[in-house]
Amino acid sequence: MIYTVNLPPETEKKLGELVRLQMAILGYAASTTTPEQQGLIRYLEQNEYESDHAQRIVHALCRTSGDRETSVRWEQLCTFASNMDGEKYLANNVVGGMTLQAEKQRIVEAMKVDTNLIFAPTSTTGFMFFMPEVPDQLPDYLAASKAFLQAKLDAKSQQKCKFPLWLCALRNFLISYYELLGENIPGGYFTDNEKHNRQHVLTAYANANPGQYVCAICDEHSFRTIYDSHQLSDLEHYFPKSIYPHLACHPYNLLPICGSCNQIHSNKDPLWDKARSQRRMLSDIFLPYRPGSINADTVMRPPDNDAEDQSISFYVVDSSIEAEIQKKIRVLQEVYRIPDRWQEKNDEIGDHLWRRIRQFLADDLLMVDTVDSPEFLQRRLHRLLAYLSEDRGKDPLTFPTLWRLTQMLIDEVDPVADGNVPIGQSAVFQEIIHWIAADQDRVDQLDAIARDLRDKATEVKRRGRATGSQAIP
Repeated sequence: MIYTVNLPPETEKKLGELVRLQMAILGYAASTTTPEQQGLIRYLEQNEYESDHAQRIVHALCRTSGDRETSVRWEQLCTFASNMDGEKYLANNVVGGMTLQAEKQRIVEAMKVDTNLIFAPTSTTGFMFFMPEVPDQLPDYLAASKAFLQAKLDAKSQQKCKFPLWLCALRNFLISYYELLGENIPGGYFTDNEKHNRQHVLTAYANANPGQYVCAICDEHSFRTIYDSHQLSDLEHYFPKSIYPHLACHPYNLLPICGSCNQIHSNKDPLWDKARSQRRMLSDIFLPYRPGSINADTVMRPPDNDAEDQSISFYVVDSSIEAEIQKKIRVLQEVYRIPDRWQEKNDEIGDHLWRRIRQFLADDLLMVDTVDSPEFLQRRLHRLLAYLSEDRGKDPLTFPTLWRLTQMLIDEVDPVADGNVPIGQSAVFQEIIHWIAADQDRVDQLDAIARDLRDKATEVKRRGRATGSQAIP
């Protein structure tokens, strides 16, 4: 994470309530091989759900659409409860499938632990349930699922989901609620009986993070676009929903980000250390909506222009957490390719910075004595640095730009202002001298451009056509 962002309380409440309900419903399904709607109602009532709410939940769950006799989610729930794929792989098989049922119950309990953990993560803990399609990476307690998956892989199965049918149904059941979020999750699921959807999530996020206009992951693009009061944004699953389906709707796992980050992330698991072939703890990675970010904890060192190694490095402000933050930065690089993506735009960032400097100093550059006063230029660039700092999260690539300006001040401007380096030996001052000569020749041209734009706008206003869609002759 480049920036720390806030989770809206209303999103935490609504989606948190939904996730806990999902776990309760699955708790019932794992306790029987023949689910019944009345049985689910009684189970919910026994688990602290009011009778009226329990009935609304089951009604919403079983509500059909079109010509279907039963709802897709109820069918998925029944498949999870009744299907016995993989039972034959279990040693000491117990008559009636109780051993496989115990595996299902263990999964639900593990998911409950995970969903509670992410509300209050601890430093020495990881998730208990995850389902990558790699047998050796599955939790040990998934004995039947491991063996079933391995058999499918050995047989070179072309099935989209190679897990046991009941586990595929479990994943589909959980993910279906995320898909439903794109339309409307019915109010019947919630205590307040109010529906919830993607627009609620995005609007609440924008309200909880005023002034955060760029993607909190990369600082490179806007995270949303708006038309007709309708917000469009990629809603990132920080922990991929295919591997962690129980987190598909978890409020702490949904983050509005840019399309580039979502595409680059793809299905990579931030908790899987590929180099060491082992799982990471939650403390090893940046977490959305939690304290700690590159912006808050580090200083960026841009590459020197003449250095052979053009890699960007980060220095942790608090040395006591140096190892911890560097570990998290490595994961960010692995999953989102940050800061490598900034390095690919090194020239663009440099050009952006020079244009900002030139525009900021436009009037000053027309004063011949500006270059003869390095201290004046130093003060002005310090002011620009402060403005850039205030713009973090607002304009694209502000974070790498401000640290590049900081380095320019330290390496090029300060030595001249302090009298340690002659002006003629400073690349920055030589560039400014060139600007002065160029801009003095362009003053009339620039003024003409500005006058032309103002004249067009004035004419449109005079005609009452300030709609943006009217052609200007």
